[in-house]
Amino acid sequence: KIRSMQATLRTHIERIQQQAYSDALTGVGNKAAYAEEVERISARIADGTASFIVAVFDINGLKQVNDTLGHDEGDWVIVDAASSIVEAFGRDRVYRIGGDEFIVIVENMSCEEMVDRLATFEQVLSEKSRNADRESIDVSVSKGWCSYQPPETEDYQSVFRLADLAMYDDKAAFYRAHANQKRRPQT
Repeated sequence: KIRSMQATLRTHIERIQQQAYSDALTGVGNKAAYAEEVERISARIADGTASFIVAVFDINGLKQVNDTLGHDEGDWVIVDAASSIVEAFGRDRVYRIGGDEFIVIVENMSCEEMVDRLATFEQVLSEKSRNADRESIDVSVSKGWCSYQPPETEDYQSVFRLADLAMYDDKAAFYRAHANQKRRPQT
């Protein structure tokens, strides 16, 4: 009986941990999991063993989807974007940190491999948009990335800021090319 109770307790604890660190909609890491990963990466920086890349993803036009097709369809767009990122990078590296914002943190990856993974992401996302059983929505995601390269980037936040700036440059290019899309205000 004790072993059975221990097994049941372990199962409940694992489920609670998963709920505490997973985004309910997408199944990727949530803000709490992201904060823990940033702490872990910061410790690696401090001990001189860090080698990582940060990529920032933000869905384009989600507000328009929500406003015209409804929030259920907007949720599907978020799920499609998240699953595309997961297919390219793996679930344990992906974090949803806002409504339509995702972060990927990869360690020991070359810049060339990162470019290949981003191409894989774009291909998977395009296939999901074409094969959707729901209303056809061309899902577009802006992205930017930066690798940890001391002394140019001395801490996690400096790497994140540069990746975020690159993502906003990509987003600006998207909206210049798609002037008919409504742009959400930047905060």
